[in-house]
Formats: sequence, C-alpha cells, structure tokens
Amino acid sequence: MATKKLTLSFDNGPDPECTPMVLDLLKERNIKTTFFVCGKGNSLHPALEAGSTEGLRLLDRIIDEGHWVGNHSLSHSVELGTTNNKLLIEQEIGGNEEIIKEYNQHKLFRPYMAGGIISPKIFSQEAVDFLCLNKYTLVLFNVLPKDWENPQTWHLEALEQMENYDWSDIIIHDVSLYNSMPKLEEFLNEVEKREIEIVQDFPPDCMPIVKGNIVGPIDGIVGSGKEDPHPFTKLGVAFINEEKESILERFSMSEDEFNELRKSGLQLRKEVFGL
Repeated sequence: MATKKLTLSFDNGPDPECTPMVLDLLKERNIKTTFFVCGKGNSLHPALEAGSTEGLRLLDRIIDEGHWVGNHSLSHSVELGTTNNKLLIEQEIGGNEEIIKEYNQHKLFRPYMAGGIISPKIFSQEAVDFLCLNKYTLVLFNVLPKDWENPQTWHLEALEQMENYDWSDIIIHDVSLYNSMPKLEEFLNEVEKREIEIVQDFPPDCMPIVKGNIVGPIDGIVGSGKEDPHPFTKLGVAFINEEKESILERFSMSEDEFNELRKSGLQLRKEVFGL
C-alpha cells in the first residue's frame, strides 16, 4: 500500500511568540514546510507585519532552516473575488511580494479566504490574470481543521479529514492569539505513529496555477468581482485606516457606516481575542 503524505503549511504569521516555537519543533523533527505570510497584517486577523524588523528576522530564520515562504496577501482582508479593481489587486498581491520577494523563492501565493471557504469570492478574473501575468503558483489546501476556532481539538479534526486523502495539504496558523500550536507536537506524534510521510512539496490538485499557467480547474474559485464580501472581511478591512477612502467606495458605505463597522470590529476583536 502506498504511503500517505502530508504537507504542512502555516498561515498568518510570522508571530514573534508562536513562530519560533513552531520552528524549534520542526527543527527537532527535521520537517520542512511553508509559511504563508502577510506583509502588513491587520488588527482583526492578528498577523505580524512580515515587513517589520522582527518579521524579517523571522523570515531569515525560516529560510535558513530550509523552509519556504509564500505570499498570503498584504493585508489579509481583501477577498479578491469581490473586486475588479486592478490597483487593489496589485496592492494585495504585488505589494506583499515587494516586501517578501527575496524570501518567496518559488513565487507561491495563497489568497485570503474568509473563514477558509472555497468559493467564487476567492478570485476575480482580474486577480487570476495578475497571477498568470506575474508567474505565480497558486497554493490552496484540502485539509482545514479551523484551529483558530478549535485550538484544543483541531489536531483530531485534522486527522479525521486526512483520512479522505492520499496526500493531505493542511492549513494551520502560527499565531499566538489562537493558542492552537501547543497541540502541534501531539498532532505530529500521531502523524508519525500512522507512518504518514511529511513532505515539503504540495499536492498537484492543490495547485491549479503553476508558474503562471492554469493547469487545473478554477471555475469554483473565480467570481464576477462583484461578489458580496464576507462580513468578517468588511470588519478586517475597516482596520486599515490609511485606505479608508477606497474602503468607503468599494463597499458603498458612508463614513458613519465605516465608523460603526470599526466600532463593531473593535468589540469583536475584544470578545474573540481578548484585546
């Protein structure tokens, strides 16, 4: 019987508390993986700015220890299937690439997906065109245990989902506020016990675009660019103060509505993350 495979990938970092702990554990086990990072991050989705001094120091360590770095968008707040605005698309993908280009050696891109939902909200045709023109490889997933919602049990959910695949590609998050990575060692112990091979490459069916070429089906992830954004997306975007005017225009909201949304977002952030 063929050995099952697992590709680990970590999103939303780097995080000054959590990422070093993850790297230590991976080093002990000689596991290589990929970290999909946000150049700017935002306050609702607690991701460290990869472009900060501390963030770049962590990216140096990630590369030095044999891992890969991928682009997870600049702000982690724009569902690219909800906009046809080429400038915004370029900013979210290309703007982050400018920050991490010396680290993103394989030009990998994983989009922001509100709630991890595969839908036409992920890309507009304009966003796909940008990826193809600039020779990106699009990396999706097939296992999503939602560790941000289930920090104590995500590893069990992951193992259950992995039963459905010969080659699993999992998304988990090296973010301290989620408090899910303390279960990483237990998860890896069970993976080893089941003799699942951990590899760094990605399953081909999770890469519908490779080096700018469309090689797999993308119909289910490409929308009109006018898809209604997930409410969580609107809350996330509302934290990007310097883009306030474009937010008002893109979501057709008044300044009062923006301020109310920001107020709601701050309350949600306090309830969810205790900040």
